Amino acid sequence: MITPDYVEKGRLVYIPSGSTLIVRDDDATGFYIERYVKIEKPANCIIMSSEVKNNLCEILYCGKLWHVKVSEAYAVYGEDYKIKGESAC
Repeated sequence: MITPDYVEKGRLVYIPSGSTLIVRDDDATGFYIERYVKIEKPANCIIMSSEVKNNLCEILYCGKLWHVKVSEAYAVYGEDYKIKGESAC
């Protein structure tokens, strides 16, 4: 699980299979979930905003912006880390 301190635009995070990603829509009273997906394959995603709102961080998954709970995202460490394998998209 990542901490809000780890959330920084451009960092890589690992999202395990079974995690729920949401598209949220903010309004004056908070936010509501516009759509969601439970991913079937694990994925490596890029953090797209350094801001954490309602325990969610914004990521790029399959070419679209989604939000994931920080408790469902894991830090990827190492300078020479390379993404290997099939795309989850």
